[in-house]
Amino acid sequence: MPKFNPLNFIFPNDPQSQVMNSLDSYSNEEINELKNKSEKGFINVIHPKNITEKSPILVRRIWEKFLSKKWYQKQLKPLVYFYKISTLTEQYNGFLGGIQTDDFKKQKITIHEKTFPKRIQLMAEYLEKVQIQAEPVVIIHENNLPDSLNPFILKQKPCDIVFDFEGYKHQLWTLSKVQEETLKNWAKKEKCFHLADGHHRIECMNYLSDQIKKPLNVSSFLLHQSQIQLQAYIWLLKDPLKKKTKTQIEDLIIQNKGDEISLNEFINNDLTLAIKINDNYFGFNKFNLKTEKIPEFIHNNLLIRFPEIKQKMKYLPKYTNSLKQLNSLVHSNEIIFLMKPISKEFLFENAKKNKKLPQKSTYILPKMLTGMAISSVY
Repeated sequence: MPKFNPLNFIFPNDPQSQVMNSLDSYSNEEINELKNKSEKGFINVIHPKNITEKSPILVRRIWEKFLSKKWYQKQLKPLVYFYKISTLTEQYNGFLGGIQTDDFKKQKITIHEKTFPKRIQLMAEYLEKVQIQAEPVVIIHENNLPDSLNPFILKQKPCDIVFDFEGYKHQLWTLSKVQEETLKNWAKKEKCFHLADGHHRIECMNYLSDQIKKPLNVSSFLLHQSQIQLQAYIWLLKDPLKKKTKTQIEDLIIQNKGDEISLNEFINNDLTLAIKINDNYFGFNKFNLKTEKIPEFIHNNLLIRFPEIKQKMKYLPKYTNSLKQLNSLVHSNEIIFLMKPISKEFLFENAKKNKKLPQKSTYILPKMLTGMAISSVY
């Protein structure tokens, strides 16, 4: 039932030096390094140099400059691409194209997380003026594709785009008209797809679609559910809190049977949930808190009286391969919640029942690069 359509993409002419990860995954120092790496980098569109107030109108003007200098190239017609992201040990295979906002509104694509209304309003106003989608959302399907869309067949011809970025190889192949039609007809027969990543962007596009009273095409990466990875993740808050607030949250943790643990136990974290607050550490194991209950537990049992904290929380993957980095996070943030991921089974079943988890309850790979596959909002 969902539609998967060709889309007019705009690609960088030197992607290796122009693309980036999502902006909120960089520190201020890393952002400055990116800006100095290449004047053609997409960071210089969305985070202009020497500008204190980042106006959406200014971003739009800079984007038009990038197009006029041909640092980004518009495709001549709407297309669908087969997209492969790979390392020596992992790979993601899927399709870049467009899905209309109507399919989200009609629940042909399930949504598993709530969003922050204030953030939707701000992002929608930004998108309305900037008029570009900087990265695709991630959509997953349950059933296998037709044999004619097997990756081995799709990769028979030369790549249209190939580049390396931070250890991952990115390759894109244009689908033929016959392959496009095959994918489109197959999608129409599917009962539903699932949104894996990009909940706030979808709500923004839905909002803008309602404003102009017609559907919009959402830039999307479609892949099989077996390929996604649910990661352990972290919520953290750096902003200083009042001593009273920290003490109140700590009391709530103790009331909910959180056990005091050591810093070493916190970092090694064999627990379903570990919390650092007020320079103290607490842990919950699978016997008193299952992973599926963690996001609701944090929202409803610990932060229910502190909405301002929920709005300011940062969202990161767990740095399992770097104890030094994790140790740095522990000491430089007021509150940290380290969480084990929920299961795919729970995620899908919940979404199909139209039950939504609290905001930012999952961290799902793959994450799309910003500035790699650009498309217009309207």
